[in-house]
Amino acid sequence: MAKKSLLLLDLLLINQTLLTMKKLFFLLVVVLFTMQISAQETRFGATAGYLNGASKITVFGEETSGTDSGFYGGLVAEIGLSESFAIQTEVLYMNIDDSSLLQVPFFGKIYVSEKFFFQAGPTITYTLEEIAEDFTKFNLGVGGGLGYDITEDFFIETRTSFQLNNYYNGRADIKSRINFISLGIGYKFS
Repeated sequence: MAKKSLLLLDLLLINQTLLTMKKLFFLLVVVLFTMQISAQETRFGATAGYLNGASKITVFGEETSGTDSGFYGGLVAEIGLSESFAIQTEVLYMNIDDSSLLQVPFFGKIYVSEKFFFQAGPTITYTLEEIAEDFTKFNLGVGGGLGYDITEDFFIETRTSFQLNNYYNGRADIKSRINFISLGIGYKFS
């Protein structure tokens, strides 16, 4: 009976997470559609680069950490709202230590000069492969970084993202988070 209760609680948590994700996705679509109407310029592109993941796991008060390297690549949409501000969202495939993830950052991008920018905002990360039932596939985070437009089309950027929720959702006293640092190059189509 206790096992069924735990399973129902886990299913309820997954259902709530999916509902939250649907609401966030709907909000993202509405915001992007609204901004597209009044946008100064919308550009699409591609980005790829080096990825480093740092995991931190605390089990009953004992902390363990580690790092692994990998790569990322994906598509970029930049919606210019003014000369110095844009919204940049991406769909990134990330591979690190044989783990495949999909990350969707939704960043505000502020140009402090003609070519140099800062960016920050929320991220949603989804684990693509099967994982143990006590872990969640959806992870929410916050990220930020800086970059430089080499030309009108090419850019380089570095970022970091911090996972906000616990990767482990079971009943034991375990906390698990994965944070990322990346360095990459991108190209915006004309």
